Amino acid sequence: MNWQVLRPSRLDVVVFGESFWDWTLNLGPQAPVWRRLGAVGSVVLAADDWRAPSLPWLAARGRLVIPLLECNIEAMAPVDCWGLFPSRRAVEILADKAKFERYAVRRGLAHLVPPSFGSPAEVTYPCVVKRTNLQGGHGVAVAETPQELATHLAAEGIAGHPVVLQRLLEGPDITVHAVVVAGRLRWHRAYEHVYDRANPIHRPGPDEPTRIVRLSQRDIEDLESFLIPLSYEGPVNFDMKRGGDGRVRVLEINPRIGGSLFRAHNLDDLTAALTTLIRYARWHGGLRGLRGRAPGAGHPTATTA
Repeated sequence: MNWQVLRPSRLDVVVFGESFWDWTLNLGPQAPVWRRLGAVGSVVLAADDWRAPSLPWLAARGRLVIPLLECNIEAMAPVDCWGLFPSRRAVEILADKAKFERYAVRRGLAHLVPPSFGSPAEVTYPCVVKRTNLQGGHGVAVAETPQELATHLAAEGIAGHPVVLQRLLEGPDITVHAVVVAGRLRWHRAYEHVYDRANPIHRPGPDEPTRIVRLSQRDIEDLESFLIPLSYEGPVNFDMKRGGDGRVRVLEINPRIGGSLFRAHNLDDLTAALTTLIRYARWHGGLRGLRGRAPGAGHPTATTA
């Protein structure tokens, strides 16, 4: 069935999750972005403990849910709503740097990620130490010598936690924001960040200067090669660099909206991302009402609006 014919022209948006202050500011009910989107009626912010109220079909069919963080996607219970979400399997793989590294190797994509080391004894320097479950540059350190590596591995916040060891790649970080349907990028924007050789780990800030860069068709195909096997759907952001061959080197993939979209000077891009998300949102049937599959178990076939 073509569920899109049952979708109302305006949707009531639930922004699900508690995140950073600038995310809340730029997605709250009074945020300028919603005034740019004619397909949106009301907007509410829902805390991490939100559970969707049971609604009659006629009311539920006007609800669109946007989960902000990985934990919010994983907490999505069966609920009647529109949305574009990755599966729980995709979130599990992409949100953990060690699982993502193994996934890349299994899929024959090791040439598109930084070289990694199985143990400190195998490391060539400089190298990067990364906690497997943190983001935004947290839990990441550069080691120039075996002594520095030992110090980092024993440091508070890293000691006792799983880590990955990777070769340090030179050059600026590039963040690629995208909205994805069935593993394909339907919209994207790439920002290149200022590179500081003395501080090579990128830690984003609210006033950080960026410049827009274009991706080639090969770049897009390389990025999609990570997502297509997962049948990925929803917002995503890639952290990447360039290898010596000019190809992408994906440092990590975050299965959610990316923070740099919420900078005031990127309002046009946030508008474009949300417009695309709303356009391609699918119907997720809960335990009641229409036939469908719960978030995390895939999506019923639907034509796009």
